[in-house]
Amino acid sequence: MQSQRFKVGDLVLIKDTRVSKGSDRVLTRKPFTTGPFIITEIVSNESIGPAYKIANRDTGKVMPRLITHDRLKAYLDPESLQTAVLNENKGRFAEAVRILDTTFANGHRKYLILFHTGEMRWCQARNVGRGLINDYYRTV
Repeated sequence: MQSQRFKVGDLVLIKDTRVSKGSDRVLTRKPFTTGPFIITEIVSNESIGPAYKIANRDTGKVMPRLITHDRLKAYLDPESLQTAVLNENKGRFAEAVRILDTTFANGHRKYLILFHTGEMRWCQARNVGRGLINDYYRTV
């Protein structure tokens, strides 16, 4: 089995080399133009490598099919270092300031997030961007 190249919360671009029938589009060396997306779940078993469930970072819309690692490329967000947190109730992403605390409850890691609105809320680790998590552990 292949090792996982990406983690939940990573931002990625999708490789799209499809050409519509009758299109005069010329294939270029820039096939990774779709995204950014955030990885929300990793699905794998012993016989096949990992596949990723992803959601649009801006809209929160989840892609209907799993994506394999060979169609993904890591995306480094120039605006912020992946400070998005998935809003579990609305299925959208919200910009967060930082992680304030962490706990482990019911077998899951959770983080206390401070949002730009001043709201503080506990969120599951799978819904927190890698940038926030990395910043938290650098300062602890």
